[in-house]
Amino acid sequence: MAPDRLAVDVAGAAELLGVSAGMVRKLTLEGSIPVARIGSRCVYPVDDLREWLRTRTQQPGAIADRVLGGAP
Repeated sequence: MAPDRLAVDVAGAAELLGVSAGMVRKLTLEGSIPVARIGSRCVYPVDDLREWLRTRTQQPGAIADRVLGGAP
């Protein structure tokens, strides 16, 4: 992926986020990931994806606490 791209397709978004293309499609259908439509195509603005992920980053241990039944 070229570093100066403004937006990427499903495969590019999956690569950036470290998830499968299927997960990106699922998040798109749920309306929980930033996406823009250009004609019939979905494109994912790179800066918006980075911000979306940054805002979902939790403090170290928070996920482990939830999974392992620790503090809420």
